[in-house]
Amino acid sequence: QTPRFVSQSGIKVLADRRTSGQTSHTLHDDENFIPYTINNDANRVELFSKNGFILNQDRNESVAVIVSGSYHDQQSNYADKIYNVYESNIYASLLYESEFGDRHKLVAGLNYNWDNYSQRGNVIERYRPQERNVSESVAGAYAEYTWTPVENFTWMLGLRTDYSILHHWFVTPRMHLKYAPVHWLDLRASAGKGYRTTFIFPENSYLLASNRTWHIADDLKQEEAWNYGFSSSFYIPVFGKTLNVNTEYYYTDFRRQMIIDLDTDPHIVHFANLEGKSYSHTFQ
Repeated sequence: QTPRFVSQSGIKVLADRRTSGQTSHTLHDDENFIPYTINNDANRVELFSKNGFILNQDRNESVAVIVSGSYHDQQSNYADKIYNVYESNIYASLLYESEFGDRHKLVAGLNYNWDNYSQRGNVIERYRPQERNVSESVAGAYAEYTWTPVENFTWMLGLRTDYSILHHWFVTPRMHLKYAPVHWLDLRASAGKGYRTTFIFPENSYLLASNRTWHIADDLKQEEAWNYGFSSSFYIPVFGKTLNVNTEYYYTDFRRQMIIDLDTDPHIVHFANLEGKSYSHTFQ
């Protein structure tokens, strides 16, 4: 670290071994009985590097470069069902930030994300052999403008656009408001859109522990939703201390959603696109 340059790098390593199911004490000396066992072994390595360059200290103007990569392999069996997945990820981001006076701030940047899944085992061969290798790369650009007309009010407006090799172009807007009418109360409101690519087997491999047959729709689409939220923070003096009470409410309206249906048939799990409305209310 120098007055005009800050750098941080790191590495994370994980080895996880999990065993479940029946053990030898359940066999009762019956050699013809085959126990039900589950084994899940995972190894993961992550690398990251964050580098910031200060261009103008008076305006808090800076440029940052963030690069990260990871490799994750998971080898598992659920009785005679075998599912192994090998995931690689690369992420890179270029970020620019600057303040224009005391009331205006701009953040803009470019980023790139690459995910690759190599899937092996009799499960993938049975249900989705065409997806042994699945890859998605997404490149995008974004900008966020923050306006603070008075000390107790902040408004932030953001917009990003991305291009995915699987889902093509999509645009993601968002907005945040913060208002403190008195010193003991903060009010916040937000609205924004979100997208998510679903990967059926890596995200739902736990369902292989059941004896259900998997039915997967051929045209699963990228998930899309609008999210709206409101929160408040109260700072109440109690016996010389400060009691902080937080409340929040969020509403999510799904425009496209991947549904996991476990109810239509007790012997089948269905993965399909949403038909009809889907929404959630969360309050705490």
